[in-house]
Amino acid sequence: HGGFDMTAADAVIDLTGLVDSAWVVDVLQRLRNKSLVRSYEAPEFPGEPRCRHYGGTRQYARRKLEESGLVAGAMARHAAYYLKLGDYWRSAAGDRRAVEGRRRIEVELPNIIAVHRRSLAADPGPEDVERAMRLALAIFPVIAVSGPFAGFLKLLDVTLEAASINAVPAELHGALHLARGHIRRIHGDAVGAGADLRTVLTLAREAKDRALAGQALTEMATLRMVMGQDAPADDMLRRALGIHRETGDIKWQGRTLMAMGNVCLMRGELEKARACFERALPRFK
Repeated sequence: HGGFDMTAADAVIDLTGLVDSAWVVDVLQRLRNKSLVRSYEAPEFPGEPRCRHYGGTRQYARRKLEESGLVAGAMARHAAYYLKLGDYWRSAAGDRRAVEGRRRIEVELPNIIAVHRRSLAADPGPEDVERAMRLALAIFPVIAVSGPFAGFLKLLDVTLEAASINAVPAELHGALHLARGHIRRIHGDAVGAGADLRTVLTLAREAKDRALAGQALTEMATLRMVMGQDAPADDMLRRALGIHRETGDIKWQGRTLMAMGNVCLMRGELEKARACFERALPRFK
């Protein structure tokens, strides 16, 4: 879906029993020489070759794969690879790898969304739903920066609906509501955002997850600030910052200090705002 790089090819394509003593890259080169696949480079990552099936070739390959009885294995490897990739770059969202991570996820978005859809198809169980939740969270940093918000909100709605009827980890459930609250806020739905963030606080209390509670407070304060309620926002941010210090969450300390700076700007307290921003910046390095 949308092309693949050589690392993905090695992880997903299994030539066992099909081609004698052949490397995946060699087989792809032969297919390219016969104009059955095309190679290209993503503009974001020059020098990194990718391959894409032509339309007719893709349909033929899918039909032959189904006839071979090897579809399940191929789909499982495809899902495992892109779940691992999504988890890795999601973990980079708050550090110096963040920009590259968003670009990597954006390039692989068609594959990640394909795995997400398959995970929730038919009658998904807890393992399928957890996979879909992790993939949705991997997509979130990309969408939060550039959209499209409406389509992603639908994806979150479907995922959270499945999560509500399956036993899934509370931290994932809370993180997904946190993501939807954030997207709803920047999409202009303050009521929906508030409902999501209250749910996060409830889940955090039930799970005794202080880090998640702090994140929800920072987001809730940002929502109050957008609504012009600077006094409650300031109180929430101070409580949130205390939690982030307690849990050692540098990334969220930075976000919270930035939000505190914005509250100071709303009040015209320019020197206090600058002090907050100066304290925040080192936490993003």
